[in-house]
Amino acid sequence: MKVSETFGSAFLNAESLAGGDQNLQISEVTREHLGGRRPYVISFLNSEQQLVINKAIAVQIAALHGDESDAWRGKWITVFRDSTVMFDDKPAPGVRVRPTVPPGVGNSGLVSARQGDVSSEDIPF
Repeated sequence: MKVSETFGSAFLNAESLAGGDQNLQISEVTREHLGGRRPYVISFLNSEQQLVINKAIAVQIAALHGDESDAWRGKWITVFRDSTVMFDDKPAPGVRVRPTVPPGVGNSGLVSARQGDVSSEDIPF
């Protein structure tokens, strides 16, 4: 048993990105209560993990999709593990957002259904 897989985090972190980049479609941005803090958290349509965002992540997503986080719904980002993030003046692996929209995904702002939410009977052809 891999402890990190069995007792994984509800939040994306550097460890959860050790296998490589993840392309994620934003579902919503909310403010959560986490250990006495109230950070903004992004939920995704194609991942059960959420992302606690800091200023660097928010600024990068705003550069891709606009300053208003309500407009990020349905938009795609690529998150990656960055080993050069500084924490307490020491390098520590962290999560960052790539400065480009993932290739091959639409960014019309339309939110697609989660896998399994649509049956073949719902498709009109």
